[in-house]
Amino acid sequence: FGSSRGLCHPVFGMGAASSTPLCYYGFDIGGTKVEVAAFDSHLELIEGTRQRWPVPEDYDALLQIVCNAVQALDVKLNCEGLVGCGVPGKCSDDGILLAANVKAAHNKPFRTDLEKILRRKVIVENDANCFALSEALDATLRVHDNVLGVILGTGVGAGLVIRGHVVRGKNNFTGEVGHVPVSAAALDLLGKDPAPTNCGCGKRGCIDGFVSGRGFERLFAQRDPGRRSLSAPEILQLSSSGDADAKAFVAWFTDFLGLVVAEWCTVLDPDVIVFGGGLSNASEVLSGLEACVRPRLLFGSTEPPLLVLAKHGDSGGVRGAAFLNVTDEQLHYLRQLP
Repeated sequence: FGSSRGLCHPVFGMGAASSTPLCYYGFDIGGTKVEVAAFDSHLELIEGTRQRWPVPEDYDALLQIVCNAVQALDVKLNCEGLVGCGVPGKCSDDGILLAANVKAAHNKPFRTDLEKILRRKVIVENDANCFALSEALDATLRVHDNVLGVILGTGVGAGLVIRGHVVRGKNNFTGEVGHVPVSAAALDLLGKDPAPTNCGCGKRGCIDGFVSGRGFERLFAQRDPGRRSLSAPEILQLSSSGDADAKAFVAWFTDFLGLVVAEWCTVLDPDVIVFGGGLSNASEVLSGLEACVRPRLLFGSTEPPLLVLAKHGDSGGVRGAAFLNVTDEQLHYLRQLP
């Protein structure tokens, strides 16, 4: 993997003794920053362990940031922490990172190299899956078996967590609800000329292009072409201030999103759906969503899932990455806590 000069080689064996604490280290590695935090056996943030750095352009420098952080936490916490990394992409079975936004490590054996240097298992996971896991293992939600985490941001990202573990699927695509084409029922709501867009995944007419932030803006512009282009926050502000056209659009969008969510429920039947991302902060949308979901569920008596707003904000990445190493035994213990 290139030169390892300057890369740390942590002290090993500290985790072997039963008297040493159990610690989880989570790294959130994005296009601009690397962030780390450590969590204890109760999945609580350990004070003073959250740090961040700019993402370097050099691969070895990125490895050094992660490994030096692990070494420092091992020493600080007197343990050999369990390491997880969240990335905007995925890791192949042979450890190759596929994350075009992390240019320094894209198509590099990132997981394999970290494991060689750190001499311990490292789990690398998609950041939307880390978001879902962070929320699913929140103290108020970990009693539920089946949690879908959905990010309604610039695009639509999602992850599925069952009994405390990310469900990946054969090709690591489980939970990609944004890349399902719009259904016939959705097309009826959209009208005769829905103008489906080309999607970054290479397909046309994905749900991502309609219920994401940019889809929200585009649909409003189509329904009210006389106005200048408005951002999602501007549209929501107009609605909350009483603008009739904006209020009508937000109500229509909530109904459309309710149809989409009901279709997800037909396939996945989650106990909980947790919403994150900018659109999820629109109280008008989330507060009216269950009423739009319920009548569209399969069979009339089906109960909708609990629909909640994400609690952990920008800490969800490091939390979820850290929790990738939580075992069934540990989760069983946590579920027994009051």
